[in-house]
Amino acid sequence: DASKSERPQYTDVDASIGLTSRHQGNDFSIDTALNLIAVSNREQAVQFGTKGVNAKKLDITDYNLSFIKGNHQLNIGHTSYGNNPLLIDNLSRRGVSWQYQNEQQLTLNGAILSGTDIVGYNNILGLANYSNEYVNSLGFGFNLFAEQRISLRLEGSLLDAERISQNDFGVSEISSAEKNSGAGLRLVASDNEGRFEADLVVGFSRYTNPEDSALSLGEPLVKLQSENSIAHNLSVNYLLMQDGETPWGSVANITLLANHSSADPLYQTLTAFVQANVENSMLGAQYQLGHLSGNLSLQASRDNLDNLKNLLTTKTKTDNFSLNIPLAAYWLEDQESEPNPWLPNLDYSYQQSHQFALNSPNTDDSGFNDNSHLPDQLTISHNIASSWQIDQHSFSFQSSYSQQDNRQLGRELSDFSNLQHAASLNLQQNDSSAWIFTISKNRQADIENAKVQWSEAISVSYSWQSIDGLAFAIAYGLSKEHDNLDESESLATTADISLIKNLTEGEWWLPAQGSISLRVNYNDSESIDNVFDQRNQFGTTTAQLGISLSF
Repeated sequence: DASKSERPQYTDVDASIGLTSRHQGNDFSIDTALNLIAVSNREQAVQFGTKGVNAKKLDITDYNLSFIKGNHQLNIGHTSYGNNPLLIDNLSRRGVSWQYQNEQQLTLNGAILSGTDIVGYNNILGLANYSNEYVNSLGFGFNLFAEQRISLRLEGSLLDAERISQNDFGVSEISSAEKNSGAGLRLVASDNEGRFEADLVVGFSRYTNPEDSALSLGEPLVKLQSENSIAHNLSVNYLLMQDGETPWGSVANITLLANHSSADPLYQTLTAFVQANVENSMLGAQYQLGHLSGNLSLQASRDNLDNLKNLLTTKTKTDNFSLNIPLAAYWLEDQESEPNPWLPNLDYSYQQSHQFALNSPNTDDSGFNDNSHLPDQLTISHNIASSWQIDQHSFSFQSSYSQQDNRQLGRELSDFSNLQHAASLNLQQNDSSAWIFTISKNRQADIENAKVQWSEAISVSYSWQSIDGLAFAIAYGLSKEHDNLDESESLATTADISLIKNLTEGEWWLPAQGSISLRVNYNDSESIDNVFDQRNQFGTTTAQLGISLSF
């Protein structure tokens, strides 16, 4: 039986406070941003996970100070740094970063950041534990052959990072300290006609686990070897046909796409997420043939790049196709006639994905039970959508169907199918008010267990806006789930009301412009499990008051 909630009924109050400012001179500007959060329940405090009962109920979530003078920029606080997806990629941490960029697009930049995510008022700069947790990076970028037919931009990055072990017994993991150094290069080539573009990204990473006193406890540990690894990603776009002509006299545009990426089996970096031990390839095209448009692609990926005999090697092939048909455009008498609003715009998409094993590891070496553990699964999905625009009103209808065919030995009946329909009606009464009605139904079938689950949802919303900056919106939704075996059912209700007043300077005697908003949200849900004879109910009511003023 489920244990009784410690707070079956409760009322919590949260407040988010944001302050921004901008100070500007002739060749100098300062931008500041500070976000605070206040909570009535200490368990919701931003530092409760690390400080427990000592966490402050009013605390800082993030802040930033940005100084710009001429071509120079300095950021202090929470900053985002890095432009190499294989080494350091838009890493958001607390610390210091700077950048110089001149009129010729010569760029020099660098960052000294915390080795872990930090919130709260303590360790305000993020570098209090710099000796054990840090990210140091330098970067550059410059253009080559800018006036030639083919121009190049070369960017480089250097990385040195370290962090201490972050134990997480909740997921049965005791991690070790980590140290990472590396270099990254990015080369972008394009022609002056805009027909060709290539983007090559390379990452070199040296990753190791240094000695960690928190794990050794005075005992000798087996030293792990450092690993030097490489990853790369190459993307190419080529405009094969621009404003060409089809055999039936329509305009044609075709762009060819290609991509190839690979990461060594042990590639790892502390400042970007890269899927190691995987190779991906893609060939595709985007097309416009008269009024028809869409795209198609063929993709393939595989793992176990070292071809280790005791590891399973899988390959996944994915085919994609999409097509857009504006039917009204085909029944125009001439270029100046109005399209027939009763003819819809049609969209169709198709995807087929096949994942299967490329080898059969020996049972004694791998633990695989001959062929019964080898994956072989084919998934096919179709989606078609239609939309109408009649005057200021609109209507859309969408249907999708997917089927998962499991061909694995011994699991041939473990198949699933999904059928979904959805419709939406938008009635624009005038320039200031509108109604929106939506309805959907979904059917999921489990072939092996002879179980069919249905879910239905319906919603209605109304919005109104006045010319003096007052806006009002209300929405109501209802959803239900049940199955043919009567194992479970659920019912959920949502309601939302919002009121916004946009203020001009001097209005309501305020020497500022901005907005005041009030939003009330209600959610109520009930679920019944007939297998375990359990019933759960949960409801929340949330009120949000927002004030934004600009002086």
